[in-house]
Amino acid sequence: MALADDILIQQSAQSYEKDIVPFQDIIKQLQTPVDTVAESEQDAIEANARAQAQVARNQERYGIQLTPAERQQQSKLSQISGQSNVAGSMNFARRRDEEANLQRLSTLSDIFSSERQSAFGALGSLAGLASSRKNAYESARAASASQHYGFLGSIGGKVGALVGSLI
Repeated sequence: MALADDILIQQSAQSYEKDIVPFQDIIKQLQTPVDTVAESEQDAIEANARAQAQVARNQERYGIQLTPAERQQQSKLSQISGQSNVAGSMNFARRRDEEANLQRLSTLSDIFSSERQSAFGALGSLAGLASSRKNAYESARAASASQHYGFLGSIGGKVGALVGSLI
């Protein structure tokens, strides 16, 4: 019985190494949260700088001369729209990150759920095998006892018949 248990344990360990170990890298990657807010903020700041540079090039190219009041208003509008772009970009990044992290969490949950199901299935299978093995042992033991007592009863019957025939 110990040999069968050792073989079963060894097979279970090999199955674990074959099935679970390759997933560990994927699981580690999925456990790392996504955070792109800082990147999005920097991208928005750079986009604002490019837009301001383009406006300056176009004004120079077409010879547009703004009055000091117009330049002040343009600077103010540029600053407000730039801040709005940065804030919007960061908010969208937060939403994307939240959705990506929820998706990763869902994927991890699915992986662990399927692994739990397979583990419980294996445990159920092992319990069924142990129960079958115990039933086979009890059945063989009962058959052996029956055969033993039947043999002794048969011998007793023949001895009784022999003694009865002598008397």
